[in-house]
Amino acid sequence: MSRLAKLLMFVALLALCSGEAVSMPLSVELRGEASVNKSIYVLADLATVQGDVAAASRLAGVQLGRSPRPGYWANLTKNEIAARLEQVIPGINKRIVWTGSETVRIGTVGAAHSAAPIIEHAREALQQSLYRRFEHVDIELASEPSDVILPQGKLQLSVSNLDDVIPAKRFAVWVDMSIDGEHYQSLPIWFRVTIPADVVTAGRDLERYEVLELDDLRTTRVDVTTVGGRPVFDREELVGLRVRKPVAAGGVLVHGLAEPAPAIQQGQLIEVVASSGRILLRSKAIALADGELDERIAVQNRSSGERYFATVVAPGYAQVR
Repeated sequence: MSRLAKLLMFVALLALCSGEAVSMPLSVELRGEASVNKSIYVLADLATVQGDVAAASRLAGVQLGRSPRPGYWANLTKNEIAARLEQVIPGINKRIVWTGSETVRIGTVGAAHSAAPIIEHAREALQQSLYRRFEHVDIELASEPSDVILPQGKLQLSVSNLDDVIPAKRFAVWVDMSIDGEHYQSLPIWFRVTIPADVVTAGRDLERYEVLELDDLRTTRVDVTTVGGRPVFDREELVGLRVRKPVAAGGVLVHGLAEPAPAIQQGQLIEVVASSGRILLRSKAIALADGELDERIAVQNRSSGERYFATVVAPGYAQVR
């Protein structure tokens, strides 16, 4: 009989002789190293628990953490384990007699999972997303991953929403892998993608801040994975907007490249109205800045070169107040 077992028996005899209810001590002997085969490990995976059967069983089943990935190790100290036990069962540490190691080194015994269903899950998610938006889509696996080593348990796969994504020519779909409902690892599955579609392009060279008209735009079929942005598919969406930077003829118009034009644009020749008594004076001036309605901007008289301020009252018109 071990010294600890004798101690436990002695405490029990004392309780019987005194007639008092004494909580039986619990023995927790920590191992120096432990191998687990599930996603979440409990105290029983790391230690031998002895004592009152009901209390020992409850203590042994306390979850301590998530298993490390196969091939990796985690370390858990006695103090960290004690703090977790106290959190789950308040006051339990007063009953525990600790023996064994001060630190447990934890490894995971993994099970091999074929990469095939993971690849298929990623492919289906990508196809469903793209076919909702494009008529023609070509997807090929770019590189096949090796089988995945995971803890034993029920494998569940999920992919983040791809509906707002236009893939690049080489695109990774990240598959989240969970074991028994606990997220465990994410794996990128790489595809080569081709998406031919009719998009809006510039019919001629466009200068910065040039306001777009329908005749400035064309519809051209391109592989949208090579565009580097979210292309515009309807020319009507861009009419009346101005381009934020120059676009060469044939360039694809993407969202964010065009913006609403202000009532007056910098460099625009505008009409300026000024009044003196009953006299109304009109002149031509060059706007020195963009201006919205009721905004005061600097202008320059086209003839004299004089600079002054005027308030925007309508598109192409300003008034000296």
